Amino acid sequence: MIASDLGVSISSLAHRYKMEKGENVMDTLLRIRIEQSLPLLSSGLPLKFIAENVGFCNEFYFSRQFRRLQKQSPGSWRNKISSSGNTRKN
Repeated sequence: MIASDLGVSISSLAHRYKMEKGENVMDTLLRIRIEQSLPLLSSGLPLKFIAENVGFCNEFYFSRQFRRLQKQSPGSWRNKISSSGNTRKN
């Protein structure tokens, strides 16, 4: 819809976005979703609830993407944060 509204092709828009931002649209979306999950993780909510509330189809895909971007599992991140008393990754 955005490409159509701007009068360009999806491919052109995706290329321009990557050129300007240094990452593709899906990587940006995944990064934002993972960032939004951090406060929810620190609150102790179940992974299924967190995954659904930040836009993932299930907790398994959320966990896989979290591990890919944060270099640790959601559970490890949660344990690290709860033991340090912080709400942000160091």
